[in-house]
Amino acid sequence: MSFFQGVPVAIRGSGMYAPRKIVTNNDLSQIVDTSDEWIRE
Repeated sequence: MSFFQGVPVAIRGSGMYAPRKIVTNNDLSQIVDTSDEWIRE
């Protein structure tokens, strides 16, 4: 006797993404008119 009586489901895959460059608050504050203190608020 089967306990599973719903629609069969399977996980077909998984993945992840890691950016090549991590942008710090300091990097961002040089590109955009902002500051590290404002970003942390």
